[in-house]
Parts: sequence; C-alpha cells; structure tokens
Amino acid sequence: MNQSITSTLIREENDTLVTDWIFSEDVQKILGISKRTLYRYVSEGILPSSKPTGGRLYFKRSDVVNLISGGLKAS
Repeated sequence: MNQSITSTLIREENDTLVTDWIFSEDVQKILGISKRTLYRYVSEGILPSSKPTGGRLYFKRSDVVNLISGGLKAS
C-alpha cells in the first residue's frame, strides 16, 4: 500500500482527538477497495472488525495499518 497513507494513519493514531476506531467507508477509501472486498476480508479473517450496535462495522485503526504493512494474515 501507499507509504503516505500508512504515515498518515500512524500520525493520526497518535493524535488524541482521533478515535482508535474507523468506519467501513473510511477503510474502503484508505485501502482502495470495494464494499464487497472489505466484507470478504472480514469473513475470511483478513481484517478484524467490530459491530457493537448491530449496525455499522468498525475497524481498529491499528489493524488497518497492520494490513497495509503486511502484518495481518488470513486465519
């Protein structure tokens, strides 16, 4: 993935005003993937997610950075 995106995510992660959780739409934009691909990543265990309210999917910012860096693998 793009090094500038990784740098931006890491820099934002250190900003106390930025949450550790991001929405699926943002993950799609960051990774440059479709909604369908994102859901495949979730179902195959490539990218962990949370759905605390039963509605929107949330993703840990650090998991997205790890995926970009090649640190997350399918389970």
